Amino acid sequence: MINSIKFDHKEIETKGFESGNHQAIGALYTGKSVCEGIARLTQLLLQICGVQAIYCGGQTLDNDKDDIQESNGHAWNVVCINGKYYHLDVSHDVCLTKEKNQKSYCYFNLTYEDIIKDHKLDYDFHFHRLSCDSVQHNYFHYNKLFFSSMNELKIELDKNIRSAIDQKNVGKYFQFKVSDAIKKEFEIPWYQICLSTIYEEIDMLEAEHPSIGFGFEAPYYNDVQGVFSINFTFAY
Repeated sequence: MINSIKFDHKEIETKGFESGNHQAIGALYTGKSVCEGIARLTQLLLQICGVQAIYCGGQTLDNDKDDIQESNGHAWNVVCINGKYYHLDVSHDVCLTKEKNQKSYCYFNLTYEDIIKDHKLDYDFHFHRLSCDSVQHNYFHYNKLFFSSMNELKIELDKNIRSAIDQKNVGKYFQFKVSDAIKKEFEIPWYQICLSTIYEEIDMLEAEHPSIGFGFEAPYYNDVQGVFSINFTFAY
């Protein structure tokens, strides 16, 4: 979905209405849609695969103003995997993927507590009863890219970069998530701590491999969800 669908910002900006943008079939035919059509298509595809998917309507939170704006109507999905429910917002990850030229998994199977950090559900009571409290199939937990300490992050960074070097890769995309505890632990913003950790790792590897040029491109962070994305580059 994040590779194949584009978000139709034009309809949002002009406050127009294209019926195809709000239907699953429209997204399939045109390759573009707004959040409703993307959520409908996600629901359809998952149900075809035998995964229970629920259409979920609500709003997104304008974190700069710390308030819900009427213009921010939004739609996403709640999915069931092995009896556990998760929030899946494909539209947000589609937008982040296209804007940052990096695949985004920020909103891939979130808990209720995580989704309400920047979403508000229209029927909150009913969805809260689904107990979306498991992290088992959250992208970052499932792929062991969730960190509760900077030391854990350093170890995984080192392993990933060394593996890429051993395979003679010219780049390595690395996206991870930090715990709320890390976000509250430091006096300066958590993402600056992450960036400092990345610089330390590169400095150490440059000393070990003076013939390799290390660098990185387009670091991006989602402050609300605690997700950091970065693309490492290696010149041999």
